[in-house]
Amino acid sequence: MLPDLSALSSLHELYFETNRLEGTLAEKIMPLPEIQSLGASAKLLNVYLDLSYNSLVLEIDPEWSSTFSLDVMSFSSCKLGPSFPAWLQTQKNFSILDILAAQIIDAVPGWFWDQLTPNLRYLNVSYNHIHGSVPDLMYGNRPYIELRFNNFSGPVPSFPSNTETLLLRNNMFTGLVSFLCEFTNIIRIDLSNNQLSGELPDC
Repeated sequence: MLPDLSALSSLHELYFETNRLEGTLAEKIMPLPEIQSLGASAKLLNVYLDLSYNSLVLEIDPEWSSTFSLDVMSFSSCKLGPSFPAWLQTQKNFSILDILAAQIIDAVPGWFWDQLTPNLRYLNVSYNHIHGSVPDLMYGNRPYIELRFNNFSGPVPSFPSNTETLLLRNNMFTGLVSFLCEFTNIIRIDLSNNQLSGELPDC
């Protein structure tokens, strides 16, 4: 198991590559305020990174390519923008991504939608200034999807039939709401303040 590193509060560099360590990395590195370089193998670690609800500014070189793969990424209220974070292109196996209020003023690149997998459980990109259309998102494991308070436009895309929560409030989505009949496990829907039309279906 990963050891307790809290006594090493002045540590600047930490490398774990090519070992057989187990545990949750975030719990071990949070007490290390001076850490600047980190190397770890995602195949051997349960990589969980939660920096939510801080005033952190994540200035990452757009040319940087990570050598690790995160399962959980939570960056609510951190500053990732104004551009959509290019380093996410290397993260292809995540189940949870939360970039709520991350000061992103950009369109979502196509590669991001393409890399969503059946493992997806939670996606929150709300309260940014993200624009453009959203393609059909047919992947997810009973997912929670939140795209609220952005500038998304175009027809409402298709979502997995087992979606449990779908929050699209305050965008510019258009089209009919007949897609509602496709859901089998939906618990919560918010389509308020869009440009939808037509009648509510019988379902």
